[in-house]
Amino acid sequence: MAKDAADMPVLSYYLLVQTAAVAVLDLKTKKISNIWPVLNCALALILFIALPKVYFTSWQGWPLWIILVAVCVWLYAQRIMGAGDVKYLFSFFLVLPPAFRGEVLNILSLVIIVVGGYWLLKKVWGQWYYLLNLWSLGENQEILRLIHGKNVFAPLVFLAWALWLVLHYESAI
Repeated sequence: MAKDAADMPVLSYYLLVQTAAVAVLDLKTKKISNIWPVLNCALALILFIALPKVYFTSWQGWPLWIILVAVCVWLYAQRIMGAGDVKYLFSFFLVLPPAFRGEVLNILSLVIIVVGGYWLLKKVWGQWYYLLNLWSLGENQEILRLIHGKNVFAPLVFLAWALWLVLHYESAI
């Protein structure tokens, strides 16, 4: 069963190139094309058929994947993530072997907390007094409108995947 990047180097590096391309396009256009999730779902189907021992020997990564889908749907409902982000993240984790999912999800969560926290602080820092006034007046919708904006998640997925590969770099080469 695939336990490291060395076990599936072609998939590992393909996903690195794919996440980089999606990240660049997401930063440029603030949208993720439906082509990427469709490609990932097709690739996942091929991998499920070609490597059933890797994808179906245990349910190790499936609960995390289901929780990820639920969290993404909730973030979409809160208008924090866009539909393209949800579909891409869903399909990206579908392609990952179950043995990789836990670590990658942990790294992605850490990246989102650090980078997302930085972005939130950057947005709030320059207008903290105005936001405090809005909060004291009970203008919560206006506060959310100022803070929300268009968020890009594909660069965070790329960064998390790249960090995961760096952690497994010696065995992947």
